[in-house]
Amino acid sequence: MVATVVRAQHAFMLRHNLLYDLTLTPNISADVRIAPKWTVGMTLGYNPWSHSALDKNHGIFRRGDAHDAADDVQWRHLLVMPELRKWFGRQDPYSQFWGVNVLWTHYNVGNVRFPFGVYSDLRSKRRQGDAYAVGASYGRIWHLTGSLYLEGELGLDVGLARYTEYECHHCGEELAKDTKPFLLPKVGLSLVYAPTKKVEPVEPPVVQIDTVPEPFHPVLAVVPEYGGVAEALSKTHPVLRERSQYRPYDDTRILRKEEGALYVHFPVNKSDLRRDFRNNASVLDQIVDITRLIMADSTSSVSCIQIIGLASIEGRQTLNERLSKARAQALKTYVQQHVDVPDSLFEAVSGGEAWNEFRDQVNDLKLALEATGKGTKYVEGEISQGELKEILTLIDTEPNLDRREQIIRDMRWGWTYKYLREHILADQRNSGYRRPSTGPVSCCSRDRTKRLCASCKR
Repeated sequence: MVATVVRAQHAFMLRHNLLYDLTLTPNISADVRIAPKWTVGMTLGYNPWSHSALDKNHGIFRRGDAHDAADDVQWRHLLVMPELRKWFGRQDPYSQFWGVNVLWTHYNVGNVRFPFGVYSDLRSKRRQGDAYAVGASYGRIWHLTGSLYLEGELGLDVGLARYTEYECHHCGEELAKDTKPFLLPKVGLSLVYAPTKKVEPVEPPVVQIDTVPEPFHPVLAVVPEYGGVAEALSKTHPVLRERSQYRPYDDTRILRKEEGALYVHFPVNKSDLRRDFRNNASVLDQIVDITRLIMADSTSSVSCIQIIGLASIEGRQTLNERLSKARAQALKTYVQQHVDVPDSLFEAVSGGEAWNEFRDQVNDLKLALEATGKGTKYVEGEISQGELKEILTLIDTEPNLDRREQIIRDMRWGWTYKYLREHILADQRNSGYRRPSTGPVSCCSRDRTKRLCASCKR
């Protein structure tokens, strides 16, 4: 039971606690999923044997103080423990859990030396009775191979023990009856078998979707009547735009569909611009080359370099707002490190969480599946038309961005979010670069340093 999304498939699991084996007690646990992220289980442990007093140890326990051959080591008990678990995890929502349990055990224990000096009376006496407890625990799961997993669990139970105490010798005369509270540590290292239902292979739909936003190109205004470098570059770099086509950024723009936009990408939760990440090196070289050529051109002037930082919808909205602003600033800093461009020419904008871009990609995917007739049913590792329609409705009706993301995370036990994270979300962590305003030198013929006169700023 490893990473979450794999774990989320399993409707049934069997567990065997290897640490419980050290007490020579056969045990088995079974869990079933009752709701997304919730499972209920039952643990049974049964040890029916006595061990000869001639034996030095009984599993991890040492023999007590009674040395008569008739004084067998007693560690006989029956344990029944139902448990409810809530699964969670930041990257894999089924890799960790909190559990609550109730416990009942009937026991017959005597002539046993427990570790750390606990229950010292049982070294020379025997107790027989029942114990009742409630407890809580935390655990993690790791995948081993195939349907096998490893589970670790730590917790604590608190309860009452009702028992009758006997002389250990021949386990004979009754000494007293008593009821006492107790604390019982809960430690588990379990081997887990979680069968996965086989699904007939389905040919994945051929979907032609532009899921990789291109980094922002400097948008330089091309003025045909003056020609020059700007006009020549515009023929091969659609990112260059005339000043009249400048448009301030707002959340109605779908940048991924704007012609010629250039994108550089960032690792998750990072704002440091790395040349060795994805295709950043080639894009950064384009940005710097275009900027250097236009800034040095005597036939064109630059009025604005627009940079828009974006963050994916993953994580808290407040954090992503800061992240997108830092990404825009990182690209601006990179350009200025390679080309002499004054601050006054930059418009570095925080685009925040790219929900509009995300919605457009989801809608394109839905239309593509409808066109191919695929995605009409739930298929392991894929996404359905119904899920995509539900996401679009959610985006259009839920104003709280954090709640909107959490609902998507919980869909289909985490499978939907995993698919989106692998196919869409990674491409939203970017900073876009546009130069939307350039123009002829005639507006600023007296100022070849590219500082714009009032007429140019229109």
